[in-house]
Amino acid sequence: MSRPWQVWMLFAAGLALVLAAMGWISLIAFRLERSEHQARCNAVLEENVQLALWRMEAALAPMIAEENGRPYVAYRSFFDPGQAYARYLDGAVSSETLVPSPLLTGRPANTLVHFQIDPQDRLSSPQVPAEELRKPAESKYLAAEVVASSAAELEELKSLLDVPKLRELLCRPFLTLGPDAPIERSDTQLDEVFGQMMAEQSQMKQARQRGPTEQRARFQQAASNVVVPAAPLTDDRKAVGSPIRALWMNGALMLARRVQTDGGEYVQGCRLDWPAIELRLKEKIADLLPDADLEPVQAETPSAETRMLAALPVRLVPGGLPAAVEQRLSVIRVSLVVAWIGVLVGALAIAALLGGAVSLSERRATFVSAVTHELRTPLTTLGMYTDMLQKGMVPGEEKRRHYLATMQTEVRRLTHMVSNVLAFARLERTKPRQTAERTALIELVHRLQDRFAARAGLADMQFAVDVEPAALDRRVMADPDLVEQILFNLVDNACKYAGGGENPVIHWEISATRRTVVMRIRDHGPGIPDSELRRIFRAFSKSAKDAAHSAPGVGLGLSLARRLARSVGGDLQLDPRCREGACFVLTLPAA
Repeated sequence: MSRPWQVWMLFAAGLALVLAAMGWISLIAFRLERSEHQARCNAVLEENVQLALWRMEAALAPMIAEENGRPYVAYRSFFDPGQAYARYLDGAVSSETLVPSPLLTGRPANTLVHFQIDPQDRLSSPQVPAEELRKPAESKYLAAEVVASSAAELEELKSLLDVPKLRELLCRPFLTLGPDAPIERSDTQLDEVFGQMMAEQSQMKQARQRGPTEQRARFQQAASNVVVPAAPLTDDRKAVGSPIRALWMNGALMLARRVQTDGGEYVQGCRLDWPAIELRLKEKIADLLPDADLEPVQAETPSAETRMLAALPVRLVPGGLPAAVEQRLSVIRVSLVVAWIGVLVGALAIAALLGGAVSLSERRATFVSAVTHELRTPLTTLGMYTDMLQKGMVPGEEKRRHYLATMQTEVRRLTHMVSNVLAFARLERTKPRQTAERTALIELVHRLQDRFAARAGLADMQFAVDVEPAALDRRVMADPDLVEQILFNLVDNACKYAGGGENPVIHWEISATRRTVVMRIRDHGPGIPDSELRRIFRAFSKSAKDAAHSAPGVGLGLSLARRLARSVGGDLQLDPRCREGACFVLTLPAA
């Protein structure tokens, strides 16, 4: 490609394609990593949920078992123990003594009030004795305040209960309860029932490990299928009932069962203290799910959805994990970072190489163009004058001397240009190795001023030297030939660009500081335009077009002079404070 912008456009297109591919790969990798991280979080969360459900059900099991195994007679404030256990004896016995119900003397934890609904839908509680028994109860077994509190709880429960609906919800297979049941079962039947219940309990534990949905279904199947066989009713003292069941009714959580005895159907149960139970359950799982919540399930039919307790109609809302799986610096991210760094470093390296190649190509083209122009003019002059002299076409000795002087000037010009090109080529190939010498400044001035004055004379200019008295006895650490080459380039440029001006004088000003010697080459020419300030020290900065409309040269002198100055620890700069002409400052280390 012949034009630099085409090269850069091709590079930009290739880089954009590579970056787009890397971006797409990074996006896919991040998506996969996020999916993996989410899967890990979900797995940890589900594991914690399963363990939390198991803990809560283990905490609820004693309470459910206690209420499920409570005798039906315990729901009366007072009962005849002889009548209750008559079936264990050979005949009917009556103690004619009433004993208090365990529910009267001590309310179980996590319950508000126990209740019983008789066949006529009348509500009573073993913790609220009848009027004729209240005084003996208050005098011997519990305080009047406790009875009053239980009565208030019973009144509140009465406003919440919908008895027909409650009876409908409790239409489940019956269990034989009460003191008569064991007499009607054989040992074989009891062993079978016990073995079946233990088997179902083991299956439920295994189901908990397999998943809450399957466990819930198996628990419900166990609750509905494991029915203790009961003997047919033969008298009114037998009681047949259903397993106790947890349900919500008008915002109240209760346990209830149906019991058939004395020729009628009773509903027995208790209202649970849900806030206390909820707090207790949350404490059990605080280490697993600190933000968990328990949400009541008001459905009237059992639900098989996940994250539900088997003992209570409550759904677990897990919230967040106590310590979520942290998304650390994974192998994928490290690989992507390394890949991106490699791509960017490679792109910068290619851009630098490409820029250097383009710059070198441009400089080479500029150099060839400028050198071709610079060589054509003197060679044409030399060829024409030589031909004329050879053929004797130049009359007069004076004119021949003029032609010879012109030819000599062009040869010096070519020699100077070739010398600069060769010196620059040496600097490009290898780092210069200059031999620094302790040279007296005054000796250096005496050695160079005649040559510089002669060069200024060829351009019809004057050369003035101004040395500060403090610098006369100073010495510099530099190669005299190197200093001469640098200064001669500066003087030669001043002769090219400032010659023919109103004040044709070139000043060589020398001063010294504690560590440096400063030399200034200043003229009174047109100066350097602002547009050229940024590239005056670039090698081959002058094109053929510029060379054709300016002084002869290929734009190599200033670049070579700066490189030579820096090779010995000095520097060459353009003095921006100079308001007339151009002023270049050469700084050299003092000895």
